[in-house]
Amino acid sequence: MGTLWVNGKIYTMNKEHEQARAMYVEHGRILKMGKKATFVVHTPGESKTL
Repeated sequence: MGTLWVNGKIYTMNKEHEQARAMYVEHGRILKMGKKATFVVHTPGESKTL
């Protein structure tokens, strides 16, 4: 299971001063960046959107 980082300044390397609202990291790798509302969490037996 990974970590969902939210509510901070998460800068991307795409454009100067570009920020993301949320970032999901698992095993030291960034798997997804975007808005908190677009993240879907899969756990055994259930799935929910954050």
